[in-house]
Amino acid sequence: MEQIFYPLLYQLNYKRICRYVLEENTRSQRLYEKIGFKREGSLGCCYFKDGKYQNAYLYFIINGIEKIGVDNMNRTTDLRIENVSFYYPDGKCANKNINLEINRGEIFGLLGPNGAGKTTLMKQIIGTLISSKGEIYVSGFNVRKEWNKIKPLVGYQSQFLYGLNELKVKEILYYTGLLKGLSAKEAKAQTNYLIDFFGMESFKDELIFNLSGGMRKITNFCLSIINNPRILLLDEPTTGIDPDKKQKIWEFLHQKTKEKEMTIFITSHNINEMEKFLDRVAIIINGEIKFVGTPTELKKRVNFEYILTIKGKIENDIVERYGLISTKKDLYEINLKNLKDVQKILNIILDTEIDKIEDIKIESTTLEDAFIQFNNKYGYA
Repeated sequence: MEQIFYPLLYQLNYKRICRYVLEENTRSQRLYEKIGFKREGSLGCCYFKDGKYQNAYLYFIINGIEKIGVDNMNRTTDLRIENVSFYYPDGKCANKNINLEINRGEIFGLLGPNGAGKTTLMKQIIGTLISSKGEIYVSGFNVRKEWNKIKPLVGYQSQFLYGLNELKVKEILYYTGLLKGLSAKEAKAQTNYLIDFFGMESFKDELIFNLSGGMRKITNFCLSIINNPRILLLDEPTTGIDPDKKQKIWEFLHQKTKEKEMTIFITSHNINEMEKFLDRVAIIINGEIKFVGTPTELKKRVNFEYILTIKGKIENDIVERYGLISTKKDLYEINLKNLKDVQKILNIILDTEIDKIEDIKIESTTLEDAFIQFNNKYGYA
């Protein structure tokens, strides 16, 4: 029977199946565990849960890869937050009943107004704050009980770089690498690589004390990635950083997640900056998660898809009749549901006010627009 199916494998399924079954990597091992067999004898042969010994190739052809959930398995959960809450000693609730799953290789954004509980949740994940209830798992390890196993896997960039002011930039990077388990050779190589990649050559010998805010920020970011952590937590990572270095940060993060080498959990007020990189987002308001989904799914939740901006002197009756909002002198905006509505308003205004129009701009709804509208729903203007 195998002789019959092998030609089909080579023609139809060889590359696809070998990617999951034959390669000796962690993905294959998860696959073995998923369908419940242990490897025996020749490559690709196995014992299944029912005790049968057969060729794995035939198993996949007969049952289909999708049926055993290979695609879902590729999205291995790196961070799982289960019904987590945190209360301060005075009884104030910082967050309540948080449930999130963040998958391997994702860039996951946590959005929320100031004081919503974003930073508190990050501190719970890294173990500096102990959750009042619920559990957090990092790569399967319990933060409360197995923190020593988690420490080498996690990188964290706080909003500020504290202490160690008497060290030079290259020194703090090198020593942090050693503290995070790198050998002296590895720490030196990684320090030199980060200094070169992020353009820090001009201030690598400066004391931390003498750095500008932007220089401190990029140094702090490099500290969080010095050992190439499996999971990276970033709290406002690009605030105050020069545009060229912001671009480098996103280039680095995108490449690491693309290669499935790193999972990113990020919070930032620079929403439009990170929109194109985010796989999924969550919105936290008053310590509770109100939304989890893709940026596209969030944008579909708002009541408009387009923003029409008109510059010029528009008659008041036109402004009032069609709900134009004056944002500045002679500058008006209107939110519209679809392109038909955009065309309708444009035709009316151009027919009656064309001599008074200086400029017209049509933009699609951004993630920030959707976030603001979502906040308005809960009373956060």
